[in-house]
Amino acid sequence: MDALGNSHSGSLEVDNLGTTANAPGGWSSLGAWQCVPVSAGSKVVTAVQAYLPSGQADGWAGFVLQFFYASDCTGPDSGRDFVSGQDLTAGGWQTLLGTMPEVPIGITSMAVRLLATKAPSQPELRAEFDNILVIEE
Repeated sequence: MDALGNSHSGSLEVDNLGTTANAPGGWSSLGAWQCVPVSAGSKVVTAVQAYLPSGQADGWAGFVLQFFYASDCTGPDSGRDFVSGQDLTAGGWQTLLGTMPEVPIGITSMAVRLLATKAPSQPELRAEFDNILVIEE
């Protein structure tokens, strides 16, 4: 089932079973990503629908925009990631919005990362993502 209730479609499911900290603040963060081209100096607007089922570990679902100098999202990044809000309520689909006002100079690609994040001591955290929209202005 997707975010619009269509049983003939689907969404991306991320299952975080991580037991070691791999993210800032001692969190376990796992997910999926896709590399897209961007132009330095442009504005990037992103919308993602996310769902956290009720009755599971504490954590959140969100997205990160990570900017790279190489056109294939490899090598050093700009160090100026955009992190979406993390105030998702479990039990229903919600839309996360974010705007990067200006892509850093020299950047040619961006990784759109969809993440399920939890404390490593917590059991599994499942998150679903759908209708990802990235607009470069």
